[in-house]
Amino acid sequence: MPELNIDAKVLDAQENAVYIKLTGFLDGHTSPRLKAVFEKLYSKESVKIIVDMAGVSYISSTGIGTLMGALNLSEKNKGVLKICSLPTKILNIISMLGFDQVLPIHKTSEEAISLL
Repeated sequence: MPELNIDAKVLDAQENAVYIKLTGFLDGHTSPRLKAVFEKLYSKESVKIIVDMAGVSYISSTGIGTLMGALNLSEKNKGVLKICSLPTKILNIISMLGFDQVLPIHKTSEEAISLL
């Protein structure tokens, strides 16, 4: 069964900024692990998270729901969520469903980092 690699690193400890690089499938099987990461990070206020999705090869509705849940957590805890580097096919799915109007999507990680 395809997996999801979640590589998280602190960008700036004073700013509570975290960079998460995802690789693999974001679906019903793998989303609970990512959701747990978001819940742990957003248990503190004012955490800024960048999610780099360049390595994501598949996303399901559950995966999109996990991203929406992270956005809600960030807003609830005065945090920030930036999603970047989506492969074209993933961006097309998110756009087709209208979530590109809600999720803070950026073309590159550099762009997302500059807007923290």
